[in-house]
Amino acid sequence: MFEEEIALEKKSSSLGPVVMIAALVLIVVGGLGYIIFQSKKTLKPEDAAQVIEQTLKAKGPATTAFQTGLIGWSTATEPHYTVLEKAGFVTIGKPDANARKQIKLTPKGEQALAAFPEFPPQKDADGTAEYTVPLAARKLLEVQKVTMQGPNVAFVQYSWKWEPNSMGELFDASGKELQALSSWQRATVIQKHGADYYHAAPASTTVKLVVGKKGWQLATE
Repeated sequence: MFEEEIALEKKSSSLGPVVMIAALVLIVVGGLGYIIFQSKKTLKPEDAAQVIEQTLKAKGPATTAFQTGLIGWSTATEPHYTVLEKAGFVTIGKPDANARKQIKLTPKGEQALAAFPEFPPQKDADGTAEYTVPLAARKLLEVQKVTMQGPNVAFVQYSWKWEPNSMGELFDASGKELQALSSWQRATVIQKHGADYYHAAPASTTVKLVVGKKGWQLATE
């Protein structure tokens, strides 16, 4: 009996190092496999394009805003009203005793705004109404380059351009309507009222994407 216990102890002591070595080998192999897997984990251009498209859509379109009704003189003389009036979308009356101007939509203006039912006017109790009108949306053209910085961070370079609608054509900074304005008026419409060079060459932008709870997303930092 005693001899059997000694033999069992010898067998156990000889197996101990073997088990430890095997465990170490598994840990090393597993670690190397994980490193190799992570090093091969890259963001594909087509997947990056989906994230970029969602990001551009979330930005929303470029817009302009204007009011109808009896509007204060300082507001009614903003130059984008001149653009709308010359295009036949609104009429602008003469100042009343309180220096307010009556601005009305024309049938042509009503027809133009009817194309954007998702942007209804905000009507006030005083009879005025404020319109926010989309001008152009950002359109992704191409994902040019994806640079990985570790398995969970990628820098994506892409090209995009404006895609203007009919109102955007009216507010194109290089269009005839804005070119007819003075330099100050044109600069004001660009800076404050949504006009832009909507037919300019495509722009190139680089953004940082990170892996979040729902997959790749735009970095917020």
